[in-house]
Amino acid sequence: SRSSLPTSTSSSVHRHLCAYMHPNVLSMLDPHKAYQAHHPGDLFMDWVCKRQFNAWVIEAGNKPVKEVMVFADNEETAGLGARMMRVACAFWSTLSRGGAFTSQPFANWLYAPAESECPERNNDCYFQPLTSPANYQLVKEGLKLAVAREGKQLAQGALPSLVQVSLSPSKVSDPAILHDAQFRIGPKISQWTRESLTLFYTKHNRGIDLVDKTGPQFALKSGCWVMGHMQFMLMQANAELDRASQAARADLGFEHPIVAMHVRHGDRAEMGQKGALMGLEKYMKEAKQIAPHVKRILIMTEDQEVIDDTAKFPDYTFVYTKVPRLNTRIGLAIKNGEIDPKVESYNALINLYMAVDSDYFIGGLGSSWARMILMLSYGKYNCMQPHATLGSSWSSKWEYGMCTAKSFSEVVQKHTCRVKKQN
Repeated sequence: SRSSLPTSTSSSVHRHLCAYMHPNVLSMLDPHKAYQAHHPGDLFMDWVCKRQFNAWVIEAGNKPVKEVMVFADNEETAGLGARMMRVACAFWSTLSRGGAFTSQPFANWLYAPAESECPERNNDCYFQPLTSPANYQLVKEGLKLAVAREGKQLAQGALPSLVQVSLSPSKVSDPAILHDAQFRIGPKISQWTRESLTLFYTKHNRGIDLVDKTGPQFALKSGCWVMGHMQFMLMQANAELDRASQAARADLGFEHPIVAMHVRHGDRAEMGQKGALMGLEKYMKEAKQIAPHVKRILIMTEDQEVIDDTAKFPDYTFVYTKVPRLNTRIGLAIKNGEIDPKVESYNALINLYMAVDSDYFIGGLGSSWARMILMLSYGKYNCMQPHATLGSSWSSKWEYGMCTAKSFSEVVQKHTCRVKKQN
Protein backbone atom coordinates (compact mmCIF):
# COMPACT_ATOMS: atom_id res chain seq x y z
CA SER A 1 0.00 0.00 0.00
CA ARG A 2 1.05 3.62 -0.41
CA SER A 3 1.44 4.16 3.34
CA SER A 4 3.80 1.23 3.88
CA LEU A 5 7.38 2.13 4.76
CA PRO A 6 10.38 -0.12 4.06
CA THR A 7 12.22 -1.44 7.07
CA SER A 8 15.86 -1.55 5.93
CA THR A 9 17.01 1.10 8.37
CA SER A 10 20.06 -0.60 9.85
CA SER A 11 23.56 0.85 9.89
CA SER A 12 23.96 -0.06 6.21
CA VAL A 13 25.06 2.68 3.84
CA HIS A 14 22.32 3.76 1.46
CA ARG A 15 22.12 5.84 -1.69
CA HIS A 16 20.61 9.29 -1.46
CA LEU A 17 16.79 9.25 -1.85
CA CYS A 18 13.95 11.75 -1.78
CA ALA A 19 13.02 12.90 1.71
CA TYR A 20 9.65 11.15 1.42
CA MET A 21 11.24 7.85 0.43
CA HIS A 22 12.78 5.30 2.77
CA PRO A 23 15.88 3.08 2.75
CA ASN A 24 15.32 -0.37 1.29
CA VAL A 25 17.08 -3.27 -0.42
CA LEU A 26 17.63 -1.32 -3.65
CA SER A 27 19.03 1.83 -2.03
CA MET A 28 21.36 -0.23 0.24
CA LEU A 29 24.93 -0.22 -1.04
CA ASP A 30 26.43 -3.68 -0.77
CA PRO A 31 29.76 -3.31 1.09
CA HIS A 32 31.30 -6.01 -1.11
CA LYS A 33 30.70 -3.98 -4.25
CA ALA A 34 33.03 -1.29 -5.57
CA TYR A 35 31.03 1.93 -5.64
CA GLN A 36 31.94 4.86 -7.86
CA ALA A 37 31.45 8.39 -6.51
CA HIS A 38 27.95 9.51 -7.34
CA HIS A 39 27.62 13.23 -6.72
CA PRO A 40 25.95 13.89 -10.12
CA GLY A 41 23.54 11.06 -9.38
CA ASP A 42 22.60 12.66 -6.06
CA LEU A 43 22.05 16.01 -7.78
CA PHE A 44 19.87 14.31 -10.34
CA MET A 45 17.86 12.65 -7.59
CA ASP A 46 17.31 16.03 -5.91
CA TRP A 47 16.14 17.48 -9.22
CA VAL A 48 13.64 14.66 -9.67
CA CYS A 49 12.47 14.85 -6.05
CA LYS A 50 11.57 18.52 -6.32
CA ARG A 51 9.50 17.89 -9.43
CA GLN A 52 7.71 14.95 -7.87
CA PHE A 53 7.17 15.83 -4.23
CA ASN A 54 6.66 19.60 -4.22
CA ALA A 55 2.98 20.58 -4.19
CA TRP A 56 1.34 20.29 -7.60
CA VAL A 57 -1.58 22.55 -6.63
CA ILE A 58 -0.59 25.99 -5.35
CA GLU A 59 -2.04 29.41 -4.71
CA ALA A 60 -3.07 31.53 -7.68
CA GLY A 61 -0.24 33.79 -8.74
CA ASN A 62 2.46 31.20 -8.18
CA LYS A 63 3.73 28.80 -10.83
CA PRO A 64 1.99 25.42 -10.71
CA VAL A 65 3.03 22.20 -12.33
CA LYS A 66 1.76 22.50 -15.89
CA GLU A 67 1.10 18.84 -16.53
CA VAL A 68 0.78 15.60 -14.61
CA MET A 69 1.36 12.52 -16.74
CA VAL A 70 -0.44 9.37 -15.60
CA PHE A 71 1.08 6.09 -16.75
CA ALA A 72 -1.72 4.14 -18.44
CA ASP A 73 0.11 1.56 -20.57
CA ASN A 74 -1.07 -1.78 -19.20
CA GLU A 75 -0.37 -3.82 -22.33
CA GLU A 76 -0.46 -7.46 -21.29
CA THR A 77 2.33 -8.61 -23.60
CA ALA A 78 4.91 -6.51 -21.74
CA GLY A 79 6.76 -8.42 -19.04
CA LEU A 80 8.26 -6.67 -16.04
CA GLY A 81 11.49 -5.67 -17.81
CA ALA A 82 9.68 -4.22 -20.82
CA ARG A 83 7.14 -2.47 -18.62
CA MET A 84 9.76 -0.75 -16.50
CA MET A 85 11.53 0.42 -19.65
CA ARG A 86 8.25 1.98 -20.78
CA VAL A 87 7.61 3.55 -17.37
CA ALA A 88 11.12 5.04 -17.34
CA CYS A 89 10.58 6.53 -20.81
CA ALA A 90 7.28 8.08 -19.70
CA PHE A 91 8.87 9.38 -16.51
CA TRP A 92 11.77 10.97 -18.38
CA SER A 93 9.57 12.45 -21.12
CA THR A 94 7.40 14.14 -18.50
CA LEU A 95 10.15 15.43 -16.19
CA SER A 96 12.35 16.77 -18.97
CA ARG A 97 9.45 18.86 -20.28
CA GLY A 98 8.63 20.40 -16.89
CA GLY A 99 5.81 18.12 -15.80
CA ALA A 100 5.30 15.61 -13.01
CA PHE A 101 4.53 11.90 -13.14
CA THR A 102 2.53 9.31 -11.27
CA SER A 103 1.07 5.85 -11.54
CA GLN A 104 -2.46 5.41 -12.79
CA PRO A 105 -4.81 5.39 -9.76
CA PHE A 106 -7.35 3.15 -11.50
CA ALA A 107 -5.09 0.61 -13.19
CA ASN A 108 -5.48 -3.03 -14.13
CA TRP A 109 -1.88 -4.19 -14.51
CA LEU A 110 -1.70 -7.92 -15.21
CA TYR A 111 1.23 -8.45 -12.82
CA ALA A 112 -0.39 -6.58 -9.91
CA PRO A 113 -1.87 -8.44 -6.92
CA ALA A 114 -5.60 -8.97 -6.56
CA GLU A 115 -7.72 -5.86 -6.08
CA SER A 116 -8.45 -6.95 -2.50
CA GLU A 117 -4.71 -6.63 -1.70
CA CYS A 118 -3.88 -3.57 -3.80
CA PRO A 119 -7.00 -1.76 -5.09
CA GLU A 120 -5.04 0.53 -7.43
CA ARG A 121 -3.35 -2.41 -9.20
CA ASN A 122 -0.40 -0.34 -10.40
CA ASN A 123 3.37 -0.10 -9.77
CA ASP A 124 2.79 1.13 -6.23
CA CYS A 125 1.74 -2.39 -5.28
CA TYR A 126 5.47 -3.22 -5.23
CA PHE A 127 7.42 0.04 -5.27
CA GLN A 128 7.45 3.21 -3.22
CA PRO A 129 5.12 6.00 -4.37
CA LEU A 130 6.64 8.59 -6.71
CA THR A 131 4.92 11.53 -5.09
CA SER A 132 3.25 12.67 -1.88
CA PRO A 133 -0.20 11.42 -0.83
CA ALA A 134 -1.52 14.96 -1.36
CA ASN A 135 -0.37 15.12 -4.97
CA TYR A 136 -1.62 11.61 -5.66
CA GLN A 137 -5.00 12.49 -4.19
CA LEU A 138 -5.12 15.50 -6.49
CA VAL A 139 -4.89 13.21 -9.51
CA LYS A 140 -7.56 10.87 -8.18
CA GLU A 141 -9.90 13.78 -7.52
CA GLY A 142 -9.23 15.26 -10.93
CA LEU A 143 -10.08 12.01 -12.65
CA LYS A 144 -13.23 11.60 -10.59
CA LEU A 145 -14.33 15.08 -11.61
CA ALA A 146 -13.73 14.24 -15.25
CA VAL A 147 -15.83 11.11 -14.89
CA ALA A 148 -18.62 13.02 -13.19
CA ARG A 149 -18.54 15.61 -15.97
CA GLU A 150 -18.82 12.89 -18.60
CA GLY A 151 -21.64 11.21 -16.69
CA LYS A 152 -20.19 7.71 -16.69
CA GLN A 153 -17.98 5.51 -14.57
CA LEU A 154 -14.26 5.23 -15.22
CA ALA A 155 -13.43 1.70 -16.34
CA GLN A 156 -10.38 0.03 -14.83
CA GLY A 157 -7.35 0.58 -17.01
CA ALA A 158 -8.98 3.49 -18.85
CA LEU A 159 -8.61 7.25 -18.52
CA PRO A 160 -9.91 10.26 -20.37
CA SER A 161 -7.27 11.10 -22.97
CA LEU A 162 -6.93 14.67 -21.70
CA VAL A 163 -8.38 16.28 -18.61
CA GLN A 164 -8.18 19.94 -17.59
CA VAL A 165 -9.02 20.20 -13.92
CA SER A 166 -9.35 23.31 -11.77
CA LEU A 167 -9.84 22.38 -8.15
CA SER A 168 -11.37 24.45 -5.40
CA PRO A 169 -11.84 23.31 -1.76
CA SER A 170 -15.53 22.58 -2.30
CA LYS A 171 -14.70 19.98 -4.95
CA VAL A 172 -12.08 18.10 -2.96
CA SER A 173 -13.14 15.33 -0.57
CA ASP A 174 -9.76 15.23 1.19
CA PRO A 175 -8.92 18.67 2.63
CA ALA A 176 -5.33 17.57 3.27
CA ILE A 177 -4.45 18.45 -0.31
CA LEU A 178 -5.35 22.12 0.25
CA HIS A 179 -3.77 24.31 2.90
CA ASP A 180 -6.53 26.92 3.13
CA ALA A 181 -9.63 28.22 1.40
CA GLN A 182 -7.72 30.10 -1.29
CA PHE A 183 -8.41 29.20 -4.93
CA ARG A 184 -5.96 26.63 -6.25
CA ILE A 185 -4.85 25.84 -9.77
CA GLY A 186 -5.00 22.25 -10.95
CA PRO A 187 -2.54 20.99 -13.59
CA LYS A 188 -3.53 19.42 -16.85
CA ILE A 189 -3.78 15.67 -16.39
CA SER A 190 -2.98 13.49 -19.37
CA GLN A 191 -2.18 9.82 -19.86
CA TRP A 192 0.75 7.91 -21.29
CA THR A 193 -0.31 4.98 -23.44
CA ARG A 194 1.43 2.46 -25.65
CA GLU A 195 1.09 4.90 -28.55
CA SER A 196 2.92 7.52 -26.49
CA LEU A 197 6.02 5.33 -26.49
CA THR A 198 6.15 5.31 -30.28
CA LEU A 199 5.84 9.10 -30.40
CA PHE A 200 8.54 9.41 -27.74
CA TYR A 201 10.94 7.41 -29.90
CA THR A 202 10.13 9.21 -33.16
CA LYS A 203 9.47 12.78 -32.02
CA HIS A 204 12.06 13.10 -29.25
CA ASN A 205 14.71 10.63 -30.43
CA ARG A 206 13.73 8.32 -27.54
CA GLY A 207 14.42 11.12 -25.05
CA ILE A 208 18.06 11.70 -25.91
CA ASP A 209 17.25 15.15 -27.30
CA LEU A 210 15.65 16.07 -23.96
CA VAL A 211 18.78 15.57 -21.82
CA ASP A 212 19.99 19.16 -22.30
CA LYS A 213 16.70 20.45 -20.88
CA THR A 214 17.57 19.16 -17.40
CA GLY A 215 20.32 21.73 -16.91
CA PRO A 216 23.99 22.14 -17.71
CA GLN A 217 25.09 19.82 -14.89
CA PHE A 218 23.51 16.85 -16.70
CA ALA A 219 23.96 17.90 -20.33
CA LEU A 220 26.97 15.64 -20.88
CA LYS A 221 25.34 12.54 -19.41
CA SER A 222 24.46 9.67 -21.70
CA GLY A 223 21.08 8.15 -22.40
CA CYS A 224 22.13 5.04 -20.45
CA TRP A 225 23.01 7.20 -17.44
CA VAL A 226 19.56 8.80 -17.51
CA MET A 227 17.80 5.46 -17.97
CA GLY A 228 19.72 3.89 -15.09
CA HIS A 229 18.78 6.72 -12.77
CA MET A 230 15.15 6.73 -13.86
CA GLN A 231 14.85 3.03 -13.08
CA PHE A 232 16.69 3.41 -9.78
CA MET A 233 14.13 6.01 -8.73
CA LEU A 234 11.17 4.00 -9.99
CA MET A 235 11.98 0.64 -8.40
CA GLN A 236 12.60 1.41 -4.74
CA ALA A 237 10.96 -1.46 -2.85
CA ASN A 238 7.98 -0.80 -0.60
CA ALA A 239 7.78 -2.24 2.92
CA GLU A 240 6.45 -5.69 2.14
CA LEU A 241 8.71 -6.31 -0.83
CA ASP A 242 11.72 -5.02 1.11
CA ARG A 243 11.09 -7.45 3.97
CA ALA A 244 10.64 -10.33 1.54
CA SER A 245 13.84 -9.44 -0.30
CA GLN A 246 15.94 -9.16 2.85
CA ALA A 247 14.59 -12.47 4.18
CA ALA A 248 15.21 -14.25 0.88
CA ARG A 249 18.86 -13.17 0.81
CA ALA A 250 19.41 -14.64 4.25
CA ASP A 251 17.49 -17.84 3.52
CA LEU A 252 19.08 -18.52 0.13
CA GLY A 253 22.66 -17.79 1.16
CA PHE A 254 23.35 -14.80 -1.07
CA GLU A 255 27.07 -14.23 -0.47
CA HIS A 256 30.02 -12.76 -2.33
CA PRO A 257 31.70 -13.38 -4.66
CA ILE A 258 28.77 -14.41 -6.83
CA VAL A 259 27.80 -14.54 -10.51
CA ALA A 260 24.18 -13.72 -11.43
CA MET A 261 22.99 -15.84 -14.35
CA HIS A 262 19.73 -15.31 -16.29
CA VAL A 263 18.88 -18.43 -18.31
CA ARG A 264 15.91 -17.29 -20.38
CA HIS A 265 13.90 -20.06 -21.97
CA GLY A 266 10.09 -20.10 -21.77
CA ASP A 267 8.28 -18.15 -24.49
CA ARG A 268 11.54 -17.09 -26.14
CA ALA A 269 12.49 -20.74 -26.65
CA GLU A 270 9.01 -21.40 -28.08
CA MET A 271 9.65 -18.64 -30.62
CA GLY A 272 13.00 -20.20 -31.54
CA GLN A 273 15.14 -17.29 -30.35
CA LYS A 274 18.73 -18.43 -30.63
CA GLY A 275 19.86 -17.31 -27.19
CA ALA A 276 16.90 -18.99 -25.52
CA LEU A 277 17.93 -22.40 -26.86
CA MET A 278 21.22 -22.51 -24.93
CA GLY A 279 21.53 -24.90 -22.01
CA LEU A 280 23.19 -24.31 -18.65
CA GLU A 281 26.48 -25.71 -19.95
CA LYS A 282 26.94 -22.72 -22.25
CA TYR A 283 26.33 -20.27 -19.40
CA MET A 284 28.75 -22.11 -17.12
CA LYS A 285 31.42 -21.94 -19.80
CA GLU A 286 30.99 -18.15 -19.84
CA ALA A 287 31.15 -18.04 -16.05
CA LYS A 288 34.45 -19.90 -16.02
CA GLN A 289 35.87 -17.39 -18.48
CA ILE A 290 34.85 -14.10 -16.82
CA ALA A 291 34.99 -15.27 -13.19
CA PRO A 292 37.10 -18.44 -12.91
CA HIS A 293 37.59 -17.98 -9.17
CA VAL A 294 33.86 -17.66 -8.33
CA LYS A 295 32.04 -20.81 -7.26
CA ARG A 296 28.66 -19.36 -6.26
CA ILE A 297 25.98 -18.80 -8.92
CA LEU A 298 22.62 -17.03 -8.64
CA ILE A 299 20.33 -18.77 -11.16
CA MET A 300 17.30 -16.94 -12.58
CA THR A 301 15.21 -19.09 -14.91
CA GLU A 302 11.64 -20.20 -15.60
CA ASP A 303 12.87 -23.66 -16.69
CA GLN A 304 13.03 -26.40 -14.04
CA GLU A 305 15.35 -28.41 -16.31
CA VAL A 306 17.99 -25.72 -15.86
CA ILE A 307 17.74 -26.11 -12.09
CA ASP A 308 18.03 -29.88 -12.43
CA ASP A 309 21.15 -29.47 -14.57
CA THR A 310 22.98 -27.69 -11.75
CA ALA A 311 23.73 -31.19 -10.39
CA LYS A 312 26.21 -31.54 -13.25
CA PHE A 313 28.45 -28.96 -11.58
CA PRO A 314 29.12 -30.27 -8.05
CA ASP A 315 32.02 -27.87 -7.48
CA TYR A 316 29.62 -24.92 -7.50
CA THR A 317 27.03 -23.63 -5.07
CA PHE A 318 23.83 -22.56 -6.82
CA VAL A 319 21.46 -20.03 -5.32
CA TYR A 320 17.88 -19.99 -6.60
CA THR A 321 14.38 -19.29 -5.33
CA LYS A 322 12.01 -22.17 -4.62
CA VAL A 323 9.07 -21.52 -6.93
CA PRO A 324 7.19 -23.54 -9.58
CA ARG A 325 8.86 -23.17 -12.99
CA LEU A 326 6.36 -23.77 -15.78
CA ASN A 327 8.64 -22.72 -18.65
CA THR A 328 5.79 -21.05 -20.49
CA ARG A 329 4.52 -17.60 -21.40
CA ILE A 330 4.26 -15.99 -18.00
CA GLY A 331 1.76 -13.28 -18.92
CA LEU A 332 -0.60 -15.79 -20.47
CA ALA A 333 -0.23 -18.12 -17.49
CA ILE A 334 -1.13 -15.27 -15.13
CA LYS A 335 -4.14 -14.37 -17.26
CA ASN A 336 -5.30 -18.00 -17.24
CA GLY A 337 -4.93 -18.27 -13.47
CA GLU A 338 -2.05 -20.76 -13.63
CA ILE A 339 0.40 -18.37 -11.92
CA ASP A 340 -0.33 -15.99 -9.06
CA PRO A 341 0.77 -12.49 -10.21
CA LYS A 342 2.07 -11.45 -6.81
CA VAL A 343 4.08 -14.64 -6.31
CA GLU A 344 5.56 -14.26 -9.80
CA SER A 345 6.38 -10.57 -9.35
CA TYR A 346 7.91 -11.05 -5.92
CA ASN A 347 10.07 -13.88 -7.20
CA ALA A 348 11.22 -11.76 -10.14
CA LEU A 349 11.98 -8.68 -8.06
CA ILE A 350 13.76 -10.56 -5.28
CA ASN A 351 16.00 -12.07 -7.96
CA LEU A 352 16.43 -8.70 -9.64
CA TYR A 353 17.70 -6.98 -6.52
CA MET A 354 20.16 -9.81 -5.86
CA ALA A 355 21.37 -9.72 -9.48
CA VAL A 356 22.02 -5.98 -9.27
CA ASP A 357 24.23 -6.56 -6.22
CA SER A 358 26.07 -9.52 -7.76
CA ASP A 359 29.70 -9.21 -8.80
CA TYR A 360 29.22 -10.54 -12.35
CA PHE A 361 26.30 -11.06 -14.70
CA ILE A 362 25.69 -13.53 -17.56
CA GLY A 363 22.60 -13.27 -19.74
CA GLY A 364 21.39 -12.75 -23.28
CA LEU A 365 20.48 -9.20 -24.27
CA GLY A 366 17.53 -10.48 -26.29
CA SER A 367 15.67 -10.27 -22.98
CA SER A 368 14.68 -6.90 -21.53
CA TRP A 369 15.24 -8.48 -18.11
CA ALA A 370 18.98 -8.70 -18.73
CA ARG A 371 19.02 -5.10 -19.92
CA MET A 372 17.15 -3.95 -16.82
CA ILE A 373 19.66 -5.66 -14.53
CA LEU A 374 22.54 -3.78 -16.16
CA MET A 375 20.63 -0.48 -16.15
CA LEU A 376 19.78 -0.78 -12.45
CA SER A 377 23.37 -1.67 -11.63
CA TYR A 378 24.51 1.46 -13.45
CA GLY A 379 21.90 3.61 -11.74
CA LYS A 380 22.72 2.26 -8.28
CA TYR A 381 26.50 1.91 -8.37
CA ASN A 382 27.38 4.26 -11.26
CA CYS A 383 28.90 1.25 -13.01
CA MET A 384 27.78 -2.00 -14.61
CA GLN A 385 29.12 -5.27 -13.27
CA PRO A 386 31.44 -7.21 -15.59
CA HIS A 387 29.20 -9.31 -17.79
CA ALA A 388 28.96 -11.79 -20.65
CA THR A 389 26.07 -11.64 -23.11
CA LEU A 390 26.55 -14.95 -24.98
CA GLY A 391 27.10 -13.28 -28.32
CA SER A 392 23.91 -11.19 -28.16
CA SER A 393 23.78 -7.50 -29.04
CA TRP A 394 22.19 -4.44 -27.43
CA SER A 395 20.98 -3.37 -30.87
CA SER A 396 17.26 -3.96 -31.40
CA LYS A 397 14.14 -2.07 -32.41
CA TRP A 398 13.66 -0.60 -28.93
CA GLU A 399 17.19 -1.09 -27.50
CA TYR A 400 16.33 0.11 -23.99
CA GLY A 401 14.72 3.52 -24.09
CA MET A 402 17.31 6.27 -23.94
CA CYS A 403 20.14 3.73 -23.70
CA THR A 404 21.15 3.11 -27.31
CA ALA A 405 23.63 0.51 -28.50
CA LYS A 406 26.28 3.21 -28.98
CA SER A 407 25.71 4.64 -25.51
CA PHE A 408 25.77 1.17 -23.97
CA SER A 409 29.09 0.36 -25.64
CA GLU A 410 30.61 3.55 -24.23
CA VAL A 411 29.35 2.77 -20.73
CA VAL A 412 30.83 -0.73 -20.86
CA GLN A 413 34.21 0.74 -21.82
CA LYS A 414 34.23 3.51 -19.21
CA HIS A 415 31.98 2.36 -16.39
CA THR A 416 32.44 -1.33 -15.76
CA CYS A 417 32.60 -1.97 -12.01
CA ARG A 418 35.86 -3.01 -10.41
CA VAL A 419 35.39 -6.25 -8.52
CA LYS A 420 36.58 -6.08 -4.94
CA LYS A 421 38.91 -8.79 -3.73
CA GLN A 422 37.13 -10.96 -1.20
CA ASN A 423 38.78 -11.81 2.10
